[in-house]
Amino acid sequence: MVQLKIEQGDTLWTLADEYSGNIPHHEWIDEIMKENKLAAPVITAGQTLKIPEEQLNYVPDHTLKLASDSE
Repeated sequence: MVQLKIEQGDTLWTLADEYSGNIPHHEWIDEIMKENKLAAPVITAGQTLKIPEEQLNYVPDHTLKLASDSE
């Protein structure tokens, strides 16, 4: 497990978009809630969450520019 620092605007659903890979979002959120002992699906900026290290493979590379990206 690795620690992920929550940024302003993050939600469990947006984190699932980035990190869940092929796992359905609701299952990923349930797993993260259990691992972090969250009673409700609410997170706040500055909080840290534990996520499985292998899920970091799904982090999008925001530095990568594609031809379809508009500026």
